[in-house]
Amino acid sequence: MESRLSVESEKNNEIKTKMGFLLIFYFSWTIKELWLIDYIYSFGEIISPLLEAFVKGFIWIVPTWLYIKYYLHTYPFDYLVMNLYIVKEKKSPIPVKQTGQIVEDQHC
Repeated sequence: MESRLSVESEKNNEIKTKMGFLLIFYFSWTIKELWLIDYIYSFGEIISPLLEAFVKGFIWIVPTWLYIKYYLHTYPFDYLVMNLYIVKEKKSPIPVKQTGQIVEDQHC
C-alpha cells in the first residue's frame, strides 16, 4: 500500500514538473512573440536576425538542457544521442588489408 502511494506521488510530481516546464515555456514564448519581437526588430536588418536567433535558442534550448541535466540526471549529449557518430580518429571509409587491397564489407 505504501509503495503504491509513493509511486503515485512520484508520478504526480513528474506530471507537475512537466506541466510547470510547459507553462513557463509557453509564457516566455508568448512574451517573446507579443512584446520582445518589436524591440528586437528595432535594431536593424543586420542585428535583428542574430538577436532573434539568440532569443529563440535561449527559450528553446537552455530550458530543455537544464531539464535533462537536473531533473532527469543525465548528460544531455548522451540523452539526445548527439555523441553517437563522432569519429575520434581518422579511419578509412573502405576497409583495406595490410597489402593495400580493398576488402569487401562483411556486414552486408
